[in-house]
Amino acid sequence: MVVKQAVAKHKTEAGHSPRVGVVGNPLLAPVTPAGGGEQVDANATITAPTDHEIVILGVAGSSPVSHPSSSPIGSFSACVADIRRGESNDAYHKDRAYRNATSCSTALDSIPLYHARHVTGSIPPFSSEATDHGSLLHDWFQHGDPVLDTWAVPPEEKLTATGQVGKDARQWAEKEHGTDAVLVAPKLFRQIKSEIRAIENTPQAMALRERFVEHELSVRWTTPNGDNLRCKFDALTSDGIVCDLKSTREADILRDWWKSVLDFKYHFSCAWYMRGMEACGMEPKPLHYIVISTSLPHDCQVVTLPASLIAEGQRLMDKVLAELRLRESLDWWVPDTHGEVVELQFPAHVLGRMG
Repeated sequence: MVVKQAVAKHKTEAGHSPRVGVVGNPLLAPVTPAGGGEQVDANATITAPTDHEIVILGVAGSSPVSHPSSSPIGSFSACVADIRRGESNDAYHKDRAYRNATSCSTALDSIPLYHARHVTGSIPPFSSEATDHGSLLHDWFQHGDPVLDTWAVPPEEKLTATGQVGKDARQWAEKEHGTDAVLVAPKLFRQIKSEIRAIENTPQAMALRERFVEHELSVRWTTPNGDNLRCKFDALTSDGIVCDLKSTREADILRDWWKSVLDFKYHFSCAWYMRGMEACGMEPKPLHYIVISTSLPHDCQVVTLPASLIAEGQRLMDKVLAELRLRESLDWWVPDTHGEVVELQFPAHVLGRMG
């Protein structure tokens, strides 16, 4: 009962916890270097940009607008983060000493799942064909077209009767490309190449790519509340814009991608990454999402999220971090309804039809 009261007390306080605005976070505490990768020079200067075009997602009547910038952004002089270049994804994701947005997004949905997947490791990380597809696309995003030649794409005769990658294709890949070969089914390879061409035919996406100065930067920092946090920038432009590549099933991105933003809590991760930018001494600009549709004809757009949605992401970030601090101190990882009989809730419109 004492534990439940503590959790209930936290919920009341968390709803009124002070929020840090998009700009002007309090100075964050420095962190101990976290191993793996090359540490970025804290005095490195990012040079001035050129104009570019974006679309503000979710704002009625929005159209591509020019955003000129005329001065260099942060020289990282106020950097209090550990920034690492070249850290492997495996090393990054195995670091449980620092929370990331993905794990805390899980905690927003289910505390038991968070504990099993990200604390004890009793449930493996989520994986699917969509995540595998996204990983391949990110590989190209980081390394460009030359990486396509490194993938092992088996000939059609090595596939199963249904066109899938099976034992014969795996044996072929190991023989021709080695045991560490990235095996990509021919159908998926053709799809990714079509998506790449769609991105290359999107001028606002290419304008960002031309200004990329860093890829896959790992950032770790400690908040004033003692939270060890991390994020990884897909790409950073010369004018301090963090870009994130996303693939989606929605055929019309500007019409429908808002659903994925809410489903996958991209507003939450955007707020998280902006806090990471502040820790790097950068101006916390909203992420620019390069979104590519996996559905023909592969619509591609560059979008940002509305400020009100990012503010909600910040609120969720503060809320979940406060809850995780409390649960760790109490070692309490069960739902609030644990041990109780609960009346099942129905939407009001459903009950209304029952007289």
